[in-house]
Amino acid sequence: MKAQAFRLTSRFMYYVRVYIQLIRSHFSLLLAYRLNALIHSIYGFTFMLGVYLAIRVAFLHTHTIGGFTQSEIILMYLTSLLTWTTLEAHCFEGYKRFMIEEVRTGVFDRYLLRPMLPQVSIAMRPYLTAFIYNIVIVSLFSWYSLPFFKMASLGQILAFFSFLVIGFIIQLLIFSIYATTAFFLSRSAQFIRTLQSVSDQSFYPTTIYPFGIRFILLTIMPSASTAYVPTS
Repeated sequence: MKAQAFRLTSRFMYYVRVYIQLIRSHFSLLLAYRLNALIHSIYGFTFMLGVYLAIRVAFLHTHTIGGFTQSEIILMYLTSLLTWTTLEAHCFEGYKRFMIEEVRTGVFDRYLLRPMLPQVSIAMRPYLTAFIYNIVIVSLFSWYSLPFFKMASLGQILAFFSFLVIGFIIQLLIFSIYATTAFFLSRSAQFIRTLQSVSDQSFYPTTIYPFGIRFILLTIMPSASTAYVPTS
């Protein structure tokens, strides 16, 4: 039993070391092409700002949405962005390329020759521009959530971060599951684009949607688990 645990730990640390080297190399590219990365990031920040302004406009006509105040909705929005930008920075690009081209062109076959699990090779694809989003969102989330955490109990804070981590893992596994459709469908990338679009709407309380949509947001495309559940 101890020997097996040691092997599993050693294997896990091997993957961690490989991924750290990948991040280092991608950060070197980010620094080398920082102007290019900055220009590419303009779209993402414009979208984020547009959604924030839409939330502010919505609260010009109401005091609550689904029982949540404006400050709570913004916290939910930042929580959603925190999960999404982390996913996008580390592995979303890998799943997207796998579904769009790597199965069709045969690139996936090369992963079978590597000394690591193919699933890990697919997911290990840091995305340079998303690291900029992620750093900014982590900073904004930390600053904006501080007053909430000061009012919360230790149990509430632990519950929030526990559900946040669980929601992230669920989202990651959902992307992994849908990525396997690339072996059977030529247009499987539509699944991942749909998941991305649904995730863009996960900052609103799930309770405002009809039952059918709530069911989808909590099961088939559980984006509610990354923002609504932790914030609630």
